[in-house]
Amino acid sequence: MTSRFRRAGRAARIAGTFALGVTALVPAPALAQSAPQVSAAWIESLCPAPAANEFALGKTEEEQAASALALFESPGEARAPFTSGSGVYTPWSRRLAGLSWESELEYGDHMEDWRVALAETLAANGWEQREDTMFGAGPGWSALAFEKAEIVDGSERTLIFRFDTFDKYSVDCGEADMLDLYQREVGGELEPGSPRPVDPGPPASETEYLARFDCADPEVVARFAAAGSTEVAGPYAETLISGAMPYDVQEQYEQRLGTWLGWMLLASGRISDEDFFELTREADDVVELDFEADLMGMIGSLENSFKGLEENDGARACTGYRTMLKSGIAATKASYNRHRRINAAMIAEAERLGIDID
Repeated sequence: MTSRFRRAGRAARIAGTFALGVTALVPAPALAQSAPQVSAAWIESLCPAPAANEFALGKTEEEQAASALALFESPGEARAPFTSGSGVYTPWSRRLAGLSWESELEYGDHMEDWRVALAETLAANGWEQREDTMFGAGPGWSALAFEKAEIVDGSERTLIFRFDTFDKYSVDCGEADMLDLYQREVGGELEPGSPRPVDPGPPASETEYLARFDCADPEVVARFAAAGSTEVAGPYAETLISGAMPYDVQEQYEQRLGTWLGWMLLASGRISDEDFFELTREADDVVELDFEADLMGMIGSLENSFKGLEENDGARACTGYRTMLKSGIAATKASYNRHRRINAAMIAEAERLGIDID
């Protein structure tokens, strides 16, 4: 099963990138299944410990070494069978708490062999089995978790190693204190002194963003007609958009501001959990976008783009891509406005209660 950290994301973000990422919907060729070879060095290479790689616990993504981040795209033979990875960053402070790795190997005859070999290797190298609570809400039937005290950056830290074989071979490895911080930040509990987020300014113009994505332009239509596949059309479509997607950065800011405002209100002790819930519920009681209808529209746009590519119909393919982009912008804008409403209600309540939020 895909790690919950890699599953995390918003519908708006998915909608916004969906148009340019349709190549991901093309089935990958089946891989030969075999039991991965496990060893102490292999296990160490999957954890954020300097003995195995250059990842720095507690640091932001911008502070990580470029050579370490490159491993997510190309884990290499030393980390086989994993073909991709990602950093687990705390949702507020954006600090590295762990690493997640995934493979394309699906459930097969060697699955239990791998589980047994991995569990035995972990136990033989000082790892102790523990309850699977740090990387998820509770233990899954196929997941096992282990812990071990290691010296990281000169101090003893407890590493948590979790592997899962429910769907595909996957592994998470993180540090206990940072993962605990991750869980607290998910719940809206921030560290003392956490600063108010900085407003990024007004959203970019949708018109400017899509200005070069002109499906009436003969040259654009011709390029889509000649593409023949999503592998060619997708990268070309990316060249037709300008800058960041409208409302994307602003939506992220409003989400972070909402987390900070909620923390400030609750930490003040001047509002109960029940009253806070009611305050945000009332502000959120507006439906701006029918996500189900929007999703169906995106599927229809995707079908149009595929048909256009199959039939060398550039206008149809172009329109399909452009419509999906517009749907992504609409979803992001709706989420942005939703968070703005909730934040406005929290700001008004903070002023009423005399809580300093400046």
